[in-house]
Amino acid sequence: MYYEPLQGEIMKTDTSEYGLESLIVKHMTSTGWIAGAPSDYDRAYAVDLVQLCEFIKTTQEPLVEAFDLEEGGPSRLKFLARLQGEITKRGTIDVLRNGIKSGPHHVDLFYGTPTPGSYRVEKHAAMQIQLADENAEIEPVPTGVGGSGAEAELDKLSNIVKAFNDQFGNIPWADSDRVNKLITEDIPAKVDADPAYQNAKKQGDKSKARIEHDAALGRVILGLLNDDTELFKQWSDNAGFKRWLADTVFGLTYDNRIA
Repeated sequence: MYYEPLQGEIMKTDTSEYGLESLIVKHMTSTGWIAGAPSDYDRAYAVDLVQLCEFIKTTQEPLVEAFDLEEGGPSRLKFLARLQGEITKRGTIDVLRNGIKSGPHHVDLFYGTPTPGSYRVEKHAAMQIQLADENAEIEPVPTGVGGSGAEAELDKLSNIVKAFNDQFGNIPWADSDRVNKLITEDIPAKVDADPAYQNAKKQGDKSKARIEHDAALGRVILGLLNDDTELFKQWSDNAGFKRWLADTVFGLTYDNRIA
């Protein structure tokens, strides 16, 4: 029961360990942290399994199926054992900074939030857009265009730019030319160079390649956080843009069709 002190009465501060922990938890949860439930804590692997799975599902969804996180089983146990081993060997900070490798997959375990200034708060409100139908399917760019050589390449890139402008031209990009270059050149090239994605393509399993592609694309987009926050924000907040970009980059890179 909460005690309301009388006027002039000094309220004693709870200086016990419990009192200090309560103050810390209250402050953290008021600034965006999520309080876990004791029942979600897996003592065997020293992790909050529910929050770990939710984080991976939100940031690297293809890995949910790859590690069988929702159903459990040998794949999840192997991943958790790998995570525990890496934390023991390298320490929590290094694991958070650099992620871990589990089988053929790279797993990021920390996504930093930029300071408000880096988002240019005055433009933030203008960028809050919604699709007219959140469930609508946005078609990827058709990359199998006719022609050959440089002409075909130009046609392909023109199709991408046109589709991008048609579907997302209403977003007030600060530098639309740079965004076009990122989407048609820089991002596909970095994704295509990802070793895990390259290895998956060599095996000829398109579904596995797509999983590695999506994971690689997520890492590339994360690398844009500081210098290209507009595109990063659209990727994070706009499901239609994220789906379109993932489909388009996969279409460009799966058959090594980027320039």
